[in-house]
Amino acid sequence: MDKSKVMDKPKQLLIIAIEDDYLNLLTQQVREIFGDQLDIVALTAKNLNKDDLDQANAILLSTNFLYQLVKDYFTRSTPIIFVKRAINLVNIKRLIELPKGQTILVVNDTKENTDDTVESLSEILFEHQFIPYYPEQPLNRKIDYIVTPGERYLVPHFIKPVIDIGPRILSLVTISEIAEVFGLTHNYEILFKRHIKSMVALSQGLEEHEKRSWPAKWTKRVPMTFNKLEQNTPSLSTVINQAIKMALTDAPLYIQGEAGTGKSVFAEAIHAASIYRDKPFMAIDCGTDPDELEKELFGVEEGQEIKIGLFEAAMGGSIFLKNIDKTLIPFQKKLVHIMKEKKMTRINGHATIDVNVRVITSSCIDLTSLKEMGRFQPDLLKMICANTIEIPPLRERKSDIESLLSFFKKKFNYHHLVFTNEALKCLKKYSWPGNVSELFNVLSYCACLNESPIPVQSLPHYLQGMERDIASDDQYKDIVEIIEEHGFLNESLAILNILQDGKATQTSYGRKPIGKLLKQNHQIILTEQQLRKRLEILQKLNLIKVRQGRSGTTISQFGELFLQHFTK
Repeated sequence: MDKSKVMDKPKQLLIIAIEDDYLNLLTQQVREIFGDQLDIVALTAKNLNKDDLDQANAILLSTNFLYQLVKDYFTRSTPIIFVKRAINLVNIKRLIELPKGQTILVVNDTKENTDDTVESLSEILFEHQFIPYYPEQPLNRKIDYIVTPGERYLVPHFIKPVIDIGPRILSLVTISEIAEVFGLTHNYEILFKRHIKSMVALSQGLEEHEKRSWPAKWTKRVPMTFNKLEQNTPSLSTVINQAIKMALTDAPLYIQGEAGTGKSVFAEAIHAASIYRDKPFMAIDCGTDPDELEKELFGVEEGQEIKIGLFEAAMGGSIFLKNIDKTLIPFQKKLVHIMKEKKMTRINGHATIDVNVRVITSSCIDLTSLKEMGRFQPDLLKMICANTIEIPPLRERKSDIESLLSFFKKKFNYHHLVFTNEALKCLKKYSWPGNVSELFNVLSYCACLNESPIPVQSLPHYLQGMERDIASDDQYKDIVEIIEEHGFLNESLAILNILQDGKATQTSYGRKPIGKLLKQNHQIILTEQQLRKRLEILQKLNLIKVRQGRSGTTISQFGELFLQHFTK
């Protein structure tokens, strides 16, 4: 082996934690200390990938418990370091300033962590008595103060001052272990100084942090990269190259594609390839209550409490607004103002806050049609759609199915997941209205079966009929003859196209909307009686499903196959 190549190989430390917030904390501290010497990768357990483990020179686990969750991913003898935590000494000024002899209640998330925090505080601040708080046990002591390492939401409702000393950080012992594993122990004095620097860096803004709450459903993680994306979807290389070019600008981006095509994955990859990649990537689904959406995006001030919004939390990074089509005009106008002026105000607030974020949006439907119906602000449409990426549905890129299957097997270590040729043929012939998300659901189902290879008979029921449905050219000819006895084929195909587009966005239609869309998109005008007759015939041929009440009409699986037959 060429030793020079080994020396040139970048040293990579993989950090794994269960929760996003703690992962971010660990990653920031390690970067403050080893950022110029190590390639640092951070992943939550749910986003763990075998490839990431194979590339790591050492792995830092946030807890011993986490090892039990991820041990099956370890395929070689990579050094594993378990985090030992310590109090951030920069944050204990308020405790130092207290009169001696105080009785202080310590509140943390688990009994083990509470006991550890009590022990650490007692060693440092021997002038006071620290008492652990166990919710299941009565507290029969007079308490002067309450202290918590970043777990304010667990503090009992006692009328006592609360001192938040911020989350516990990596101990000097763990930092020394990392240095030893990577051979960086030549100067412990520099290591110690950098440890102090990291404590100062992690203490910035703690007082304001005490008043803030962070919605747990915001996305904050290490994003997918275009390199990984292209490996698993080779047919998207043209779209990916276009997205890479757009990612390098600072302009807003808009991603359009059917539900399940991977718009969120593209948004993550765009962030990872942009100038914002070292800052937060945060995402939110706009299909929520309008008032709650504004609070979560812009923040809100309620008395002395400040709940910061997504724009502040993602400062310097990227915001992904998923399903922007579901927002209302008043919100859209406010978003236009923020994107133009690069300033905003929290709800009920007065101070103006500078906004420095890259806005990425997506929807499952064409926003131009919403604008024409008066449901989308023209100025916003112009701003966000100047750089548009369209992701084709899976039915138009079935060559990706085997690549996606390989990716799924590799990521989740399901090497036993093999299909017979007949079963694989069914997967490739199916139209996948739910796109990649539906494919992964099917693969997850099959992975749980105790069979290898998977035969056609073990596929989900709606896929088992594909073999007899896909080869019936004579059957298609019979259907065409029946349709033309009662009308024109192009009218029925137009109706099926409308229903398929609706199914892609989980939308069904009644007769009046179908008639309107026939006129608007296909220049076909039918009377209500003519349309009813055509829908009745399509239903009898099992091409559509007509549901009662307001549920509306949608295309059937067989209808999608029939439509696909005429659009090859």
